[in-house]
Amino acid sequence: MSGRAERETLHPDQAFVRKVWVDSWSNLAGLLGANLLFLLWCAPSTLAGLLRLDALALALAPVTIGPALLGLFSYAANLAQERPACFWRDSLRGFRSRFDAGVILSAVAILILGAHRLALAQAVSSGMPAGAVALWAAEVAVLAVLALTGVHLVSLIVLYRLGLRTAFRNALLLALAHPAPTLGVVGAGVLTILAARALGWGPLVILPALLAVLVVNTTLFLVRQHHTTR
Repeated sequence: MSGRAERETLHPDQAFVRKVWVDSWSNLAGLLGANLLFLLWCAPSTLAGLLRLDALALALAPVTIGPALLGLFSYAANLAQERPACFWRDSLRGFRSRFDAGVILSAVAILILGAHRLALAQAVSSGMPAGAVALWAAEVAVLAVLALTGVHLVSLIVLYRLGLRTAFRNALLLALAHPAPTLGVVGAGVLTILAARALGWGPLVILPALLAVLVVNTTLFLVRQHHTTR
């Protein structure tokens, strides 16, 4: 309680940074454990991809990576809301209870990314005519909207146990109401991928979990801020 009272005396931005730091540092062992479980669930699809079994990798991804991501975020959500948290229990419970949502989210992401690559390839192979460029630009716009919405979508599902439709609507409204912090989180996700790639993917041992803490706390902070200003 003293930590919460201390955060409330700080500037909101300072309180947010402190909250993310405390959640990350004081629960580092749990985050490492939750991240390891997430990576283990990602392993089958990743291995299939490395073996160039692309169809198998795409088939495995929705039933492993999507639900595993919701499991990881479930643990981060309990940390953010200062509820009793256990990386093993929360990750597995989140995986099982939100399996359907995870499958749908990952399948939609795969379809959208596949459509984007197809539209880009079509535009390049046909010499970039106006119609092909317009199709590619439309795909980019859809990707941008989904990326901004996705920042809050997963967090709202695990924080408030919302259904996909309700969570998507609220995530879209939240992203439109608070574009700057939403773009900031998207930027953090891009930097995470670039840093992991530049360092031989080694930082993935912890970076997804730390990113989950940042994303969940951002959504929670914006929801509370939105309610206090109404």
